[in-house]
Amino acid sequence: MAVLMGWIFILFGVIFFFGGGGWSVISALFASRLASTQLMPQLVFASVGFAIWLLGMILVAIGLIGGKKKKILAKKIFETGVTAEATITFIEKNYGKLVNHKPVYSFVEYKYRDSGATEHLGSKSDVSSDLAVRLDLHVGGKVRIKYLKKNPGQNVLILPDPEAGKGHRH
Repeated sequence: MAVLMGWIFILFGVIFFFGGGGWSVISALFASRLASTQLMPQLVFASVGFAIWLLGMILVAIGLIGGKKKKILAKKIFETGVTAEATITFIEKNYGKLVNHKPVYSFVEYKYRDSGATEHLGSKSDVSSDLAVRLDLHVGGKVRIKYLKKNPGQNVLILPDPEAGKGHRH
């Protein structure tokens, strides 16, 4: 989400900068006449645009770094984690992510016990709604998860692909 917000800020920053006279400020800067009071409105708009653009760049960087860390952690859990059975406690379409005004993802919440019998909650907010229907995911249903032995609260939901192993139909 930070990446999307970042791109929106970058777009608005560029619009503010150039729409508010950013070229005039740049040319005045190179001509050493930036102190002119005639350029004050353009300087204000260009400064605001630059600040919004910079904030957008920071949000994109944070989002990309955070996403990469999540992927690395998920891969580690998938490769080295302990497999457990979890019980679905909640499932609902995720209206925060819409395509053509329709939710394409479902939010799935589940509980599981680690090897020490401590109960944990986990969730995944971007399960394909089509996949959730094909797998008949429902409250009380069982799913597989993997968790880190050293930190059982860190987990990933493992859902089978019902299309795996089937040949392509033409």
